[in-house]
Amino acid sequence: MKIEVLELARDDLRQIHDFLLMEYGENPPVRFRLSFEKFCNNVHSMPYMYSQYTHNPNYRSAVIAYNYILDSRQNS
Repeated sequence: MKIEVLELARDDLRQIHDFLLMEYGENPPVRFRLSFEKFCNNVHSMPYMYSQYTHNPNYRSAVIAYNYILDSRQNS
């Protein structure tokens, strides 16, 4: 399965990064990025470790650093 980050999601990730950088300095954006990368790797290799998204069972959800929720489409 290939992980694809939609452009809208990329914009959200940039905004989260900029907010964390402005509010907390350099370490939180790094921590957030590492959590995001871990989520992408895990959803690729072990998608069932994450709960199904309530509104669409083809999606998986996870809470990562700083309590941001990520959803990922599970391609079969």
